[in-house]
Amino acid sequence: MNSVVVLGPDLKKTYTGPQTPDQINIKAYRNVTCYPPEGMIFKGLKPIALDQITKQRIKYRFPWRNLLPVKKYKKKSVLLLTGKNHASFGHYFLEQFPRLLRFLKFKESESIKDFDILASKGNYNHIRQIIKIFDLEVNKIHTLKNIPLKFEELFYVNPPSNAYKMFNQTDFVILKKLLSNLHFNSQSSLSENLFLTRTNAPRRRLINEIRVFDIFKDYLPDIEMVDLGQFSLLEQIKIIKNTKVLVGPNGQSFASSIFGQKILHNIVLSPCSPPPFSWACKFASISTLLGGQGSVLYSAESTDRSFHQDWQYSEKALHKQLEQVSLPATRS
Repeated sequence: MNSVVVLGPDLKKTYTGPQTPDQINIKAYRNVTCYPPEGMIFKGLKPIALDQITKQRIKYRFPWRNLLPVKKYKKKSVLLLTGKNHASFGHYFLEQFPRLLRFLKFKESESIKDFDILASKGNYNHIRQIIKIFDLEVNKIHTLKNIPLKFEELFYVNPPSNAYKMFNQTDFVILKKLLSNLHFNSQSSLSENLFLTRTNAPRRRLINEIRVFDIFKDYLPDIEMVDLGQFSLLEQIKIIKNTKVLVGPNGQSFASSIFGQKILHNIVLSPCSPPPFSWACKFASISTLLGGQGSVLYSAESTDRSFHQDWQYSEKALHKQLEQVSLPATRS
């Protein structure tokens, strides 16, 4: 697997990654209680599955609901897929979906029809989309709302523990098998080279996005701009399936690149120098799972803007950087 290349305005290259393997750990707990909102597991008053617990969760999310009545759940086998209540599907998909894939590997099956799934309230629609598209035959999906639930048998899959805290190569092999079962009536009419726009995003928009896109057209003449947020997950899979290059400002749309079958390069634009294993680096690294390249380009060493503010990319720096980046098309 390749490292992610980070390239600044001074054209100095640094590298992050590649991902390190992580241990897949699946445990079955009997007669345990799950507490909202994130599904922390307790045996009596003792917390277990300790890799769920972080300092932040202890401070803000420790379930002081022990005095509330506990509802007993009758179904015997339940797979716990709760976690942080991500509003972003992309973040949820990259961090939580690998847990489902690992369980499929554990079961040596593409179906978990003998199991129910317990999801966080904010993640219910996310997991429902995934189950439906890949036809995983889950018995039922339940949500952990405001009342602790007690289970006779609860399966817990540890979250990814590699450096990027998301998909690794093993997970992708399982996903690729699921993707091979999907069949589309037609191919996407979009180019193999795509620019992922954030024009319709509520925040962190790239102010000079059109001019940045025009610069990329000098190097990838057939590149097209697309807003993946306007498409269903199934339509995104269809679009990304044959994509070769994905370019755009840092954002969750890059999560869809995990569906690619021949992606050569993810190029993520960042407002400033990204920390190692930041989301910009995570998104860039996805194409390395496919044997391709990942790059993060930034045009300032630091910035005093807040994380959610709109921003601009230096067009002068971008021209110089693209001369250093390996692309499948030559300049027109």
